[in-house]
Amino acid sequence: MSGRISVTIIPLEQVQAGGCVVVDGETLLAGEKAWVDCVNKTVQGSKAKVVLVLLQRTDG
Repeated sequence: MSGRISVTIIPLEQVQAGGCVVVDGETLLAGEKAWVDCVNKTVQGSKAKVVLVLLQRTDG
């Protein structure tokens, strides 16, 4: 599978508004439908985009 990944910092308000795929470690917290739709489109050979939010915890 080939593809391109672009990274963009988005405002927290956009994440809170929904439509983003939110992952904490290996746990999907939100956006399951958006993720499945994206995967299905790429499997069919179409281009697709999804906003992926990876939570990173820091100690301290």
